[in-house]
Amino acid sequence: ERSAEAIAKAEPYCESITVIPHEMNRIRAALSVFLTLRPYEVSLFDNAELAAALRRLIADLKPDVLWFSRLAAARYLTDKGGALAVLDQHDLTSQLWRLVRKGAPQAWVRLFAIANGYLIERYERRLYPRFDVSVSVSETERSMTRQRVLRGAGSPVLITAANGVDIDVYTPGTSSHDGASRDLVLTGTMSQRRNVDAAVYFATEIFPQLTAQFQDLRFVIAGKDPS
Repeated sequence: ERSAEAIAKAEPYCESITVIPHEMNRIRAALSVFLTLRPYEVSLFDNAELAAALRRLIADLKPDVLWFSRLAAARYLTDKGGALAVLDQHDLTSQLWRLVRKGAPQAWVRLFAIANGYLIERYERRLYPRFDVSVSVSETERSMTRQRVLRGAGSPVLITAANGVDIDVYTPGTSSHDGASRDLVLTGTMSQRRNVDAAVYFATEIFPQLTAQFQDLRFVIAGKDPS
């Protein structure tokens, strides 16, 4: 974000900040899957200005570590300049497309997931060996990365760093329950297949068991882009 507020929050932790504007064209990125055989995520975040800025910063700063967040950023790793390159993958992207292919109700979405999933898996196998370290959020994804992407190759080193919660910020407070209802809240981007699956599963399999014991429960789904 090119906002004064966002930059101000980052400044205490940074020696310098370089902001590169970017506009995502989802239609063009989707068409690229079939017209140019480029994965959707690669085209969606294609930015020549960012690539040039990164090359310039690496040459000028000669950093010890390069940290790339997600596959969309990883595509910009070309010359490490002697630095240790780390990929914080957040999710194994090819696995997300497998889930879409398996669970999407629309046939055209499943078709797109098959095509882009194939391109992503091929792209991951080509890209991951450029990194020295890859960080997974679970042992399951770490294992999938080893088996599907690297297939026994020695690079990169795979480590697991589970998602965490700041317990100082998110500390349970005094209940304000007034007897009217008790709210259970699921938050997330509700256009993502995994979050939709979670909401449906909770609503159909778990919530009825809870309401059988607690009559004043309410299930609230809070998130943007609901399907």
